Amino acid sequence: MSTLRTLFLFFHVAGGVLGLAVGLFALRPPATPQFRLGLRRLYTAALVDLAIFLAAIVAVDWSGLAATPRIVFSVLIGLAATILLRLLLAFRLAATQPAGWQIPYMNHIYFTYISLWEGFFIVGLIDLGAPGWVVGAVAIGVLMVGGAMLKRYKRGLHAGVTAGESRPFSQSV
Repeated sequence: MSTLRTLFLFFHVAGGVLGLAVGLFALRPPATPQFRLGLRRLYTAALVDLAIFLAAIVAVDWSGLAATPRIVFSVLIGLAATILLRLLLAFRLAATQPAGWQIPYMNHIYFTYISLWEGFFIVGLIDLGAPGWVVGAVAIGVLMVGGAMLKRYKRGLHAGVTAGESRPFSQSV
């Protein structure tokens, strides 16, 4: 493994780990556009780092890859671009806070965050030599657990407003 590839891999993994650590805190819609802005920027930096170094690793390895891995890595780079786009859309909602923006905001951030967890488990299991059916089952399980947790979290946030809080939804969260 080349030193350059190892360096790129280190920064790619560092971005992913930082994203996993910070992303959960970015999920909650900010009360004001400036609320937790530094945290959201850190999450963005982590995901941008992850995407840039993924592309760098693929560029370093490209000439030695067969057709199928080239397709897989191209799709992964497309997914990374989609993640960054969803992050941009979430931050645009947080900045403008139009009526009903909280749920779409959380959906965008959830997509970015669950994608990190999927990558963590899928790559980890593949590196451990797990059979494809185990990788697939765990990937589906992560989506199901994540979706259930998000649904419960949304209900909890909404219940705080309906339980008698006088603040509007965007200020109660």
